[in-house]
Parts: sequence; C-alpha cells; structure tokens
Amino acid sequence: MNVRRDEQAAIGHAAARLKSAFPSVDPDTVDALVEQAHDALSGATIRIYVPILVERRARTMITDGLGPFGPSAPPEAEHREYGATAWHAHDR
Repeated sequence: MNVRRDEQAAIGHAAARLKSAFPSVDPDTVDALVEQAHDALSGATIRIYVPILVERRARTMITDGLGPFGPSAPPEAEHREYGATAWHAHDR
C-alpha cells in the first residue's frame, strides 16, 4: 500500500466533492484552495487524517473566504486562521 498515493486519491475525491458542492466557484480556484490546505498540512505526522482535514479547510476557505463573490474578490483581504490566504466578501 502506498500511503501517499492513497492520500492523493482521497484529496482528489475531496476536490471533486467540493466542486460539486460549489458549482459557482471556478474549479481552478477550488483546486488552488485544496492545494493550499494540503500544503498547510505538509508536516502532519499522522497522514490518515490529512484528506478530511484538507477538505474541511478548503470548504471553510470557500464558504468564509470566497462567499457569493467567487474568485473575483479582492486579493488584498487575507484570511490567516488556517494558515492560508483566502478572500473575504465582507472586506469589499
């Protein structure tokens, strides 16, 4: 069993679920947020939880950060709660 390959597959499935759950958000933006969330967990020692944590972080960045404005929101507003940058609709 290759843990990294399994992890990558699970993260791919998480990205697909997020794209399905948020069809108004650009798929490339979803992929970028999933990648940011995954990068934030690169030092995790217990890898089995990484895919679910990545999906939760990315979902939070989408719902809290992008909101209904999608990827066109201003990049100067940063969200650092999860160690990644996302946009806040309320900072417009």
